[in-house]
Amino acid sequence: MLFKLLRRVSYKAGEVVFFQGAEPSHIYIIQSGRIKLVVGKDDTLFELVVFGQGDCFGETSVIGIQPHVATATATEDTELIVLSRQALLSIYKQDLELYSILLLNIAREACRRLHHSDEVLLHYALKK
Repeated sequence: MLFKLLRRVSYKAGEVVFFQGAEPSHIYIIQSGRIKLVVGKDDTLFELVVFGQGDCFGETSVIGIQPHVATATATEDTELIVLSRQALLSIYKQDLELYSILLLNIAREACRRLHHSDEVLLHYALKK
């Protein structure tokens, strides 16, 4: 069931996948290539992370129903596997067990990233 809901999308180097502040519509998995997330604040850009093959992004915005906190841009030609928010909701309606497994894995990844962010913040806080 899940594989029928996924689709493949290609981006050329420099193409934007989504913009900071945009409403989330998809969860993205990188099949090949690289995606960087950049946050803009007061005309200053901060590169948050570069994702590579096998990484997932956009999931916390979709699950949290919040605008994207960063702009996602392909840094090289990139192939993505995408799952739309509507497809995710259809999984919820049709296969609650599969939906639960997906959400548990998304939550685990979000927790890992949050833990890493905490470590980075602590590093900078201790430098002062």
